[in-house]
Amino acid sequence: MDKLGKLTLKKRLILTFSLIIFLFFLFYGGILSSTAGNALRKESEEKAELVVQYLSAANERALLQKDYLSLDTESVKSYPFVEEAFILDSSFKILSPAQRRGEEDTKAKEAVEKGNRKINLGAGKYSIYFPIYKERIELIGVARLDYSVSGVEKAISNLKTARYLFGLFLLLLCVFSVLLLSKFIFSPIYNLRDNLEAVLKVEGQFLEETNDPELSPIVSAINRILKRR
Repeated sequence: MDKLGKLTLKKRLILTFSLIIFLFFLFYGGILSSTAGNALRKESEEKAELVVQYLSAANERALLQKDYLSLDTESVKSYPFVEEAFILDSSFKILSPAQRRGEEDTKAKEAVEKGNRKINLGAGKYSIYFPIYKERIELIGVARLDYSVSGVEKAISNLKTARYLFGLFLLLLCVFSVLLLSKFIFSPIYNLRDNLEAVLKVEGQFLEETNDPELSPIVSAINRILKRR
C-alpha cells in the first residue's frame, strides 16, 4: 500500500511539473510575442508615418501641380531604416521612383484594403507598408522600412524566441498526449491481451491433461492462437 502511495505521489509530481512547464512556455511565449509585436508595430508606425509625411512635404509643390516627373523619393533613403519609398496614384500604380513608374504595388493595395496598414515580418527583413491617403490630390505615400538595420533587434529576437517557445510547447504537448494515450488507452488493452493469453495457457494445459478426445479440437485451437503470439 505504501509502495502504491509513493508511486501515485511520484506520478502526481511528474504531471504537476509537466503542467507547470507547459504553462510557462505558453504564457512566457505569449508575453514575449505580444511585447515584441507591439514594439515592432509602434516603432514601424511612427517611422513610416514620419517618412510619408516627409514625402508629402518634400513633394508638395510637385504634387499640387501634378508634376509627377519632379517627384522625389530617393532623398528619403537617407534614413538608415528606409528600404524603399513610393508615391502611388489612386489606382495603386507607382508615380515615383521614375524607374518603376506605372507598376502596380499590390502589397500597398492589400494594405489599404485591410485597414490602411500592413506589417510584414519576413525572413531577414522586417518591413511595413504604411499607405496614407492624401484626399486633395488622391495620392498615397508608402514607406517600406528595413528593420535589419534599425534599433528594434531586441523585439525581433523576442519574437523569434516566442515562436521557438510556442513550437517547443506544441512538441511537448504532443509527447505528453502520446504518453497519456499510452497510459490510459494502450496499456489497458495490452494488459487485457496478456491476461487473456495467460488464461488460455492455463486452460489449454488443463484441457490437455484431461486427455479427453472430444476436447482435442479446442486444445489445438488454443495452441494455434498461442503460436501466433
